[in-house]
Parts: sequence; structure tokens; C-alpha cells
Amino acid sequence: MTNLVEFALSALSLLVILIVRRCRAPQAKAPPVFPYQIPWIGLASTFSYGAFKHLLQAHRIFGSLQPVTFVVAGKRIHVFTHPRDITAVYRNKLDLSFEKTVETFFLGCDYPSDPESISRLRTLLDSQHTLFATHMSPTKTVDIVRSMLPIMQSQVTKLAQHTEEVDLFEWSYSALTTAVLTAMWGPRLLAESPELIPTLRKLDDDMLKLSAGFPKWMRRNETAHLEAVIGMFRNYYRVPQTEGPSVTKDRAIECFEIGCTVDEVAAQNTFLVFGFTTNMPRHAAWATYWVSQDRHLLERIRNEIEPAFKREEVDTDHLMTKCPVFKAAWNESIRVSGSAQSSRSVLRDTKIGEYEVKEGSIVLCVSRSAQTLEDVWGPNPEEFNADRFLNNPALERSPYFRPFGGGTSLCAGRHMAARIGLTFTATLLRQFEIDADRTEVSIESPLLAGTFRPKDTMRAKIRERDIAA
Repeated sequence: MTNLVEFALSALSLLVILIVRRCRAPQAKAPPVFPYQIPWIGLASTFSYGAFKHLLQAHRIFGSLQPVTFVVAGKRIHVFTHPRDITAVYRNKLDLSFEKTVETFFLGCDYPSDPESISRLRTLLDSQHTLFATHMSPTKTVDIVRSMLPIMQSQVTKLAQHTEEVDLFEWSYSALTTAVLTAMWGPRLLAESPELIPTLRKLDDDMLKLSAGFPKWMRRNETAHLEAVIGMFRNYYRVPQTEGPSVTKDRAIECFEIGCTVDEVAAQNTFLVFGFTTNMPRHAAWATYWVSQDRHLLERIRNEIEPAFKREEVDTDHLMTKCPVFKAAWNESIRVSGSAQSSRSVLRDTKIGEYEVKEGSIVLCVSRSAQTLEDVWGPNPEEFNADRFLNNPALERSPYFRPFGGGTSLCAGRHMAARIGLTFTATLLRQFEIDADRTEVSIESPLLAGTFRPKDTMRAKIRERDIAA
């Protein structure tokens, strides 16, 4: 009996010790929840048109770079902004899935949801990053951009004919998207569907409602825009694609070889277009705007880029590798006017740093908060100042500057985007005097990623320079 009592007391003591240790040990906690009033619905009615504004409010409540949870239509969306936490997300491939997020995005955008279509979609998602990384490597990007140069120049020539003010932001989107679509799919696409670019422009603002799985009655206009774009690509693929580089042709061939329907191929290409056109034309507009506002910086850049235009064809390698002032201005423009977002679906309960996230929730890594920290970027971090990158080139590789995401979702088209954007911007700065009305970046963004729009119309008077000498 004595032995039994001693055993019971020992067991009880051990249990108490374990409980005390557990209480003292740091416990994983979920990111704090942003306040909302309506159960389940949460922020669904406001998040779709002001996500970034909500994030700024969260920073004021919980502190800068602290994670936060938004409840949107029953979903818990955990937003992480600290580079340390974002690195942890990129490294956790077992519990956090980029591919599952993309699949959910497709299905939320009304991609065919029968079992066979979903199986084919998963096959394509498994291969897409390798395909794009191969076909958009730095070497192959040179050839793709070379095919765009004549189209790009024709758009610039049309600009020279303008005698009135232009909206530089919208014109840049239209001009560069025309060049990209023509180079990637050939002239037939826009010839058959001249409304494609303005419809894409409308669809650009619709993506959050579409991808978040909002009910159809809440997104009638958005669904109509999406169906219109898919319809234009469906019409295009009624015959095999014979024009454009291998990155689009090979993707279409792969789709048809595994049994995809024309509707599926049209949907795949609709989303491929966004990767090529959503941000880069607008980055070019902002870079052109910022540089044209600073006469001293403009002249430094003009002197630096001039050797690239001494040949019959623009030397894009010179712009990419031998123009540190121009490259610094380009990076600073991206930092000030944009934000990157990388999404993951939580496959099982896991930890990100000291925070716990539950299976079925969504993790978003957002770069904007780290891109505007005064401790990193110096005084007035939300203002354009190309000297930040020029005086400290290492900032381009800093974890506080991740304009193309990271990990398995590192943008495969980043080399092409930089080469096209720099070439287009250099052409504008060299060929024109641009007198733009002053404006600033608007944070009234429906998304946590992309290139922010200006608060006011980016009106600009364009006058051609005498560069014959």
C-alpha cells in the first residue's frame, strides 16, 4: 500500500512539473484578428475594394510588421509582413502550398470544376514554374524582348503624334500591353479581339472578388469581364497557335496534349496574360513619371542610356547592366509605387515564427510594409529618392525589398519584365520631354499586391526632343 501511495505521489509530482513547464514555455498563438462586426461575413463587404487600407489600419492597431488575421466570407486570411516570417513561409513547402492556392484561385474564377478538368489543372500547375523559368531565362528573354521592339517603337511613334495631354498611366498600360500581346500571341489576337485590352483593364480590378470565391450575385460585373476575356481567347484557339515565342506556344501544346478543352486553354491563357501585363506597364509609367519630375536625375539617366541607342536596334543589355543610375531609379519606383504578394494555402496546422496558423486558412506574404520602413530606407520612406539604391546597391538584394516574391512562387518572368520595362522607359525618357501634373501613389487599392494607381490622373504634356545629333 505504501509503495502504491509513493507511486501515486511521484506520478502527481511529475504531472505538476510538466504542467508548470508547459505554462512557462512560450505558446504558439494565432495572429491577432482585425476587428469586424458581422459573424462569418467579416470584412467581405470592404476588403474587396480596400484591402491595403485595412492592412495599414492593422499596423496602427497591432504595430508595424506584426501579422494580422482578416476574416473574409468565413475564411481566415493571415497576412505576414516581417521579412523573417516571410522567409519562414517560403521555406515551409510541406505545410504551406503555393500550388493549392493557385488551384483555388482558378476555381474561384469559374475554371471548369469537373474532376477531369481539375486533374488536368493540377498537372499543368506541377509543370508551370519549370516551363516558365526555362522559356523566360535571361538568355531567352533577350529574344522575346527583341521581337517586341518594333511594336513598342510603333506605339511610341503614335505618342509623338499627340498634340494634347495624355494620361501617362493609362497610355503606358495600353501601349506596352499591345506590344506584349502582339509579341506573345501574334497580331491575330488583337485583330480578332480589339476590345481585349480595355476588357483586361477592367478585369484587373476584379481579381480579388473573383479569386476569393465570392458568390456570383456579388460579382456579376466581374464575372462578365472574365467571361469576355476567356471568350476572346476561346475564339483565338479555334485554330492552332502558330505565332509567338515558345513560352506561349509550348504551353498551349502541353494543354491540348493532356486533353484540355478549348475552354480550359482559353482560361489558362487569360491568367497567363495577367502575369505579363498587370504590373510591368504601370511600373514603367511610374518610373517615367518620377524621373521626369527631377531634371538633374533625368539628365544623368539620359547620358547613361544614350549608348544603348547608337545601334540600329536598342542594346537592352546595356540598359540592364551598365546603367546604375537608371536601374536605381527603376528599383526605387517599384519600391515606392508597388507591393508584392505571395499566397499559400495551409494544408495542416503549422507555425510561422511564433504564430500558429490552422489548416484551411490562407497565408499572404505582403512586401509593402517592409518596403517603407524608415529604419531601413531612411527619412521619408514613402517618397521617391533614387539615391537610396544608388548609394547602397545591396538594398536590391535585401529581404526588405522583394518585388518578385520568393520561394517556389518567385516570379519566373522577372527578367523579361525588367528588360521590357527598362527599354520602354528609356525610350520615352530619351525621345520626349514629359511635363506631368504632380500626383502621388494612392493606397486605395483593392489588392495587397501590384502597382498602385495614382491619386489623380497622371496627365502629361508630351513634346518630342531633337535627338538627331
